[in-house]
Amino acid sequence: MPIVFNIFSLTLLISGAGTLIMALLIFRRLGGIVRWFGTVMMLVALWAFFYGLELSSLHMKDMMFWLYFEYIGISFLPAIFIIFIIKFIGRDNWLHKTNLAVIFSVPVLTLLLMWSNDWHHLYYTSVVVDDSGPFPLLDVTPGIWYYVHTAYFYVTLGMGMYLLISKFRKADAIYRRQNRSIIIAAIIPWSVHLLYMMDLRPLRHIDLTPYAFIITSCSIGFGLLRLKLFDIIPVARELIVERMGEGVLVLDTQDRVIDSNPAMSQILPHYGKKIIGLPLDTLFPGDIDLHLLVKSRVNSTIEVTIRQPHASEYYEVATTSLFEKDTVYSGIILLFRNITERKLANEKLKLQSEELFALNKLKDRLFSIVSHDMRSPLMNLKEIITLTNEGSLTEAEFKSFLPTLARNIEHTSGLLENILYWSMNQLKGEVFNPQQFDLHITSNDKLELFRRIASEKGIRVENNIPENTFVYADQNMIDLVLRNLIANSIKFCRKDDLITLTASSHTGYVKVCIADTGVGISEANKARLFGSETFSTKGTGNEQGTGLGLMLCKEFVEKNKGTLSIESTQGVGSCFCFTLPTHKQE
Repeated sequence: MPIVFNIFSLTLLISGAGTLIMALLIFRRLGGIVRWFGTVMMLVALWAFFYGLELSSLHMKDMMFWLYFEYIGISFLPAIFIIFIIKFIGRDNWLHKTNLAVIFSVPVLTLLLMWSNDWHHLYYTSVVVDDSGPFPLLDVTPGIWYYVHTAYFYVTLGMGMYLLISKFRKADAIYRRQNRSIIIAAIIPWSVHLLYMMDLRPLRHIDLTPYAFIITSCSIGFGLLRLKLFDIIPVARELIVERMGEGVLVLDTQDRVIDSNPAMSQILPHYGKKIIGLPLDTLFPGDIDLHLLVKSRVNSTIEVTIRQPHASEYYEVATTSLFEKDTVYSGIILLFRNITERKLANEKLKLQSEELFALNKLKDRLFSIVSHDMRSPLMNLKEIITLTNEGSLTEAEFKSFLPTLARNIEHTSGLLENILYWSMNQLKGEVFNPQQFDLHITSNDKLELFRRIASEKGIRVENNIPENTFVYADQNMIDLVLRNLIANSIKFCRKDDLITLTASSHTGYVKVCIADTGVGISEANKARLFGSETFSTKGTGNEQGTGLGLMLCKEFVEKNKGTLSIESTQGVGSCFCFTLPTHKQE
């Protein structure tokens, strides 16, 4: 394979090798979109280098051998160039499988038809060697597919320039140097190839197009490596938007989605990759505030709730309107930041603050009770004992005070028990010991405590809870519930009123009711019974109360997997009912 170098071949070989080295440096030092331009340079280098070897060859067989390698660069150069342009302007979504198949169909067919031209002559109808010049050159006659590939070459270059000009005609100054450089890189080789097609060629056959590509691609390559020409990519989706944890939506002037990132597909999984082209009101049909914010074309933030299959998620959406030259609205960017954890934490903190506030009010109430309701009876008892010891009270006078003292001590004892139970219930690590026990026996024990008081007020009490009525609960807690509800009924009953304890068994639970024919409860007080504030009213015998009893009853019943309810009519009577499980519940 004899080779004789000449000025044209040497120039192409040296510049082709230099372009290849520069392309490899771009691949090594730079990344992202710029590497696609490096691929363009690599194809240009292959074209130039092997064309140089073709011009150095003396025989047709050798020339055709190098020409086959040239067409690797010639065939695929337009396809890679248009892909680079599409990525550069940020339209990666155009590069789906169908479009890629269309883009690469002509290059693949061109390469195959060129390599098999001897069988069909669709690419070159004839190939001969012209020895009339200073060195032998191929003299080719184009076939039909040669013109197809040439048309494809011009269409891709023209489309690339159109996309650049359309995208950046109103761009900021920071992008104009990049835009100008790429357009020049397309126009110069295009113009030189037009001269070749018009038969304006050195030595009648030499194609100057690879020289033009070498000059422009090397100029841009130098700018990439030394001047950092593309340090600022107009749409840096590969390294920024695509990898962002926040969801990104880009809307056009008609509020349709023209771009999104993978994170957005996770936020709106129902739409997946079919989100492009959908209007905003389809994606968020109920978010009127979001629609109004987008329509206002102002930069702001708003909170949006998105219902997911497992639970609702909360997002802070920041909008950034896009204007070309500060006046022409061209779209809007929506940035979705997940604030679900922060939202739930704030709601939990708010709830805890409300509970703490209610707890502090209850604490203040307790101190008031301790300082007044408990202190007063004890002080009265102390005064009477002191007067008796000093001889200031006769035995008869002392005995006359005994019924009052007994009532006061009984009230204080019940109050103290409620306070102690409440205090235990608020402490961490409280003792909760559920077990099975007979509610009939427990209720009988509680009624024995109140028979004297009920008898003094002339109140009848009946226990109709059947024997062997077993429940599964903490017996100490239920003792307190029964004691408080029975005491409450006695407190609001008059002479000849009736208190009845009943229990009915159901599947999995027992319903216990303490009904009375007392004075009943007004509608206003019924609404306050289980509120956050404690309150109390005096009984029919002027008995005092604290409001703690019912609060504890409700809390203890619920701790034992039950519910507490009340039915009452003023002047007719009241019925307090609660449920308890019959067996251990998982």
